[in-house]
Amino acid sequence: MDNYLYAINPNGTIKWKVPINVYSDENYTYASPVVGPDGTIYVGDFDNYLNAISPDGKIKWRYKTGEWVRSTAVIGKDGTIYFGSSDGYLYALDSNGRLLWKTKPGESEGFGSSGTVSAEGVLYIGNWDGNLYAIMVSSEGIANSPWPKFKGNLRNTGRFGDN
Repeated sequence: MDNYLYAINPNGTIKWKVPINVYSDENYTYASPVVGPDGTIYVGDFDNYLNAISPDGKIKWRYKTGEWVRSTAVIGKDGTIYFGSSDGYLYALDSNGRLLWKTKPGESEGFGSSGTVSAEGVLYIGNWDGNLYAIMVSSEGIANSPWPKFKGNLRNTGRFGDN
């Protein structure tokens, strides 16, 4: 609740901390971080940004949406980063933070849930309008990385190293 993302060493000491969510009146981040194949950490914040943070704790880029980014991103097998925003849009970015596409499905009221990508290339994500959206995407499954989505894997075990 202090507007930092922390990396902790195995012995419990702080490896680094990086400020996120510094312009918001909310003193916390709702989204969980995910990790890309190259070790980049992606996390949304209440400043309306998806942040990309290098493994050594430096901000690589920030992508601004229309409202809060409460939705935990999911990284597709092809490296595409998918996430929703409170502005009602779903976003797809490449690993350099460039917008590939965005869409506002139906009467979307905003996204706060965590999505997943099936092996068939379907992004599944819930919305505050009470609907579960299924959207065809370019990725066929999730990225081969240590933590590409909320709960870490398609089985949602939440245990590091499970496939």
